[in-house]
Amino acid sequence: MRRVKVELRNYSSQWEGELDAKRRQMIERISVCFLSHTTFAQFPPSIAHLLPPFIVCTQEESDAFYCFQGMMVRMLLHMPEDKLNLRVAQFVMLFKTIYPEINVALEEEEVEVNEWAVSWLRYLLCRELAPDCLLRLWDTYFAAESPDDGILLHTYICLAILDNLQGTIIELSERSEMLSLLHHLPVMDMDQIITQAQSIRDEVYARNLL
Repeated sequence: MRRVKVELRNYSSQWEGELDAKRRQMIERISVCFLSHTTFAQFPPSIAHLLPPFIVCTQEESDAFYCFQGMMVRMLLHMPEDKLNLRVAQFVMLFKTIYPEINVALEEEEVEVNEWAVSWLRYLLCRELAPDCLLRLWDTYFAAESPDDGILLHTYICLAILDNLQGTIIELSERSEMLSLLHHLPVMDMDQIITQAQSIRDEVYARNLL
């Protein structure tokens, strides 16, 4: 319980306007219940960061719990925590190959990939995207008939976001400004991002980058 409360103190400011005291209590209860009763896998208390979208979208706490449980099962099947380092390494390789200018700009200001990319991949951009943008993105993840067009598209979603931020990142001259941008992403046309992510995935496959 205490570790979950610690995580609740570190929520992204993107969700501040959505999470009143009642909703924070719901997040706490659902997190503790899920962690206490899930026997098929071990999850860290930080999974609480994935709950705000479900709390915002559902009226009943039980509905939020089961939607959250469904997401965690998908992540366990397709994006297990013990494969996170591999996913990060693959993402870094792709972004350095496809967007070398962004990589150079970040390296010049000593912005380490782990300072932002781990959160992007582990929490499915829940901490970085504006609520409306995230809900549109996750709707695609849940609605897709195939994981390849849903949750497994996430790496390419991240690459598409970088592509859209490329000009801004290159123009920034301060490390703090770059990290602020990467931690608090601007509002984007998520339909365009999703379409672009699919094109990037096709390019990666065509070039045998993975």
